[in-house]
Amino acid sequence: MTCENTVTPNVPHEELATLCHDAAANCYTWAAFGFHHKALELMACRRPVIVFPGEHPETIDLAKQVGGDLDVCRDEGQLASAFDRAYALWRDRRPAAPDLDISSVSWDAGAARLESIFANARAAA
Repeated sequence: MTCENTVTPNVPHEELATLCHDAAANCYTWAAFGFHHKALELMACRRPVIVFPGEHPETIDLAKQVGGDLDVCRDEGQLASAFDRAYALWRDRRPAAPDLDISSVSWDAGAARLESIFANARAAA
């Protein structure tokens, strides 16, 4: 079996969105430092997001909270299974996940939580 791949310089956002939505899976290599801020955007494409060789608990919790399809692979066997599952979904033209409910993680929701924290702190003072 062959696997087509292409390495490109930066692409316009609209083209990148189309590529991510059309892919069998979106993948990235995890780095132990920093938060992978693109995970939520990739999950919103309703394709499996395959990450190797790990991921922060915060990202895994976020995926569960919004109903995203995040497949954290820690070894070669898990990686092969994730690609097999992604291929089967793509072949059958099935979305990996329903539309995500990001209402609890939007900027507005975060601002509302922060306002509540400040109001409670002010009331306690």
